[in-house]
Amino acid sequence: MSKDSPQPEDVAPSFGQPQAPPPQDVQPSVFGQARPPKYGQQQTQPPAYGQAQAPHHGQPPQYGQQQQYGQPQYGQPRLAEWFPRVGALLIDNILATFVLVIACFVMMASMVSSVSSLDSGGTPSTGLSVVAVVFLVVGYVVCIGVSIWNRYLRQGRTGQSVGKRVMKIRLISVETGQPVGAGTAFLRDLVHIADGAVCDLGYLWPLWDANKQTFADKACNTIVVAA
Repeated sequence: MSKDSPQPEDVAPSFGQPQAPPPQDVQPSVFGQARPPKYGQQQTQPPAYGQAQAPHHGQPPQYGQQQQYGQPQYGQPRLAEWFPRVGALLIDNILATFVLVIACFVMMASMVSSVSSLDSGGTPSTGLSVVAVVFLVVGYVVCIGVSIWNRYLRQGRTGQSVGKRVMKIRLISVETGQPVGAGTAFLRDLVHIADGAVCDLGYLWPLWDANKQTFADKACNTIVVAA
C-alpha cells in the first residue's frame, strides 16, 4: 500500500450514512443497579407498592380520588355518641340560663324579705322587689340573646356551639358535610319539640339508630360527628 493511499480514519462517510458518535467512557452498570441520570435530567422513580403517588404541582386530582363530603383523609367520619351530645346540651343550657338563675334567686330573696317584713308588722320593701323584677327581665333577655348567638349563629357557622366544642363534636349537613347555617340550626331546635313530644323518645333515638340521629336530625338532614 502506497503512502498516498487514504487511511480508514481519514475516509469521509458516504452521503446519507450516519456518522458514528465518538466513543465515550461509559461504565457498564451492575446488574440490578440503575445508572445515574445525565446532567440536567430529572430522575423519577415509580412509587412503592401500596404507596400513593403525590400529584405534581398544578396537576388536578385524578378521577375517583376526590374526597367525599364529611370524610376525613383516612376514612369515614365517626358519628358522635349519645353521652357527649347530652353533655353538650347541658352545657349550652347552663350557659344560657346562668343569668336567669341569678335573677330567680334575687326574686326569691325579695319574696322572703317581704314575707318577713309582714310577719314582723312592718311594711314590705318595694326597692328590693323592683330590683328583683329588673333582674328577672334582664335574665330573660340575656338568656334569649345567648341562645341565639350560641345555638344558631355560632353553631350554624362553625358546626359547634360552646357545649359541642367542649365535648368535641360537630353538627354538619348530610348532603354537604359542612355546617348547616343559622336558619337550619334554628329550624332544628324547633323540630326538637317533636323529640320531646312522646316521653323524650326522639332524644333517645340515637341510642339505636344507625346514623345516631334524633327526629330533628332526620327532618333537617343533619348528623352529629366527632370533631
